[in-house]
Amino acid sequence: MAPPGPDAKIGIKAKSLTGRAGHIRETGIPGIRDLVVREFSVGDERDYVDALWEPPYETGWAFQACCVRNGGERFNELEYHAPAVSPETGLLSGRDESRVWAFRGSAEAIRKVASVLLGLRGD
Repeated sequence: MAPPGPDAKIGIKAKSLTGRAGHIRETGIPGIRDLVVREFSVGDERDYVDALWEPPYETGWAFQACCVRNGGERFNELEYHAPAVSPETGLLSGRDESRVWAFRGSAEAIRKVASVLLGLRGD
């Protein structure tokens, strides 16, 4: 998500998610990394109505990672979505909770935290 290039957005459908996603990035300080982890509720039987940029008519994306590299604003985002609430979905109310953890430290320390929170191995 760091190199120059076009803006990018990827999406993942609910049934492929574990409920946690993370992003490790270089800080510009040699040997120091940042880690952001987002934890959220997900249910593959629910209706997720958010869409990607292309094709905008396909829904069901419960999680998206967005990287805006061009224009006045530049940012990365770990974005999750709650299921739709409507009589048609059978869900008449909802409760949404998420947690965000943010860490900065040596590459080794960040690897260890990512391993615990995300199950990552290696670099």
